Amino acid sequence: MKYGLEKIEALLPDFQYVDDDRIITSVGLTVSLYFWGGHTPEKRQAIIELFEAYEEAYGSELKWGCDPESWQTRKLADKKIPKLRNYAAKLDEDDCIEWYLSSGEHREQATEYAIFCLTERGWQKGCISELYFQLPRSHAVTHSISTIAKRLTACCCAIEREAITWELLAEL
Repeated sequence: MKYGLEKIEALLPDFQYVDDDRIITSVGLTVSLYFWGGHTPEKRQAIIELFEAYEEAYGSELKWGCDPESWQTRKLADKKIPKLRNYAAKLDEDDCIEWYLSSGEHREQATEYAIFCLTERGWQKGCISELYFQLPRSHAVTHSISTIAKRLTACCCAIEREAITWELLAEL
């Protein structure tokens, strides 16, 4: 597995772009889920559990998020962004969950850690919902994170049963 990471690291000169000491693009691991029924209580519960698992594993890396009411950038240390579970409890099925957390210094930076979700509203039945999260490139080839990977995979599968498994992603 280490050889796989070395091969990825060797690609950085071709795939990483830095401007004014800010990483604008880079190579990393992104898990994307597209699913139906994002307005339903079952899917919303699974989304909340995935966010909580991600925050439990990588919360120390996250620095800011978008305020769900204004979409303004807020530092997580200021505690002005509610917990997703508390926020979602106030929503009805015609409200969407739009949530974003990141480890970057600003919106334009390519970050190693980020998680985002946008669900359909109840009146938009038939529209697709999306969720993605990003992890450092080393996560694509190391198995030392297997406990975290299995928990995130279980959460992804709870959102969409046909979700691709973590092990398969690591092989890509």
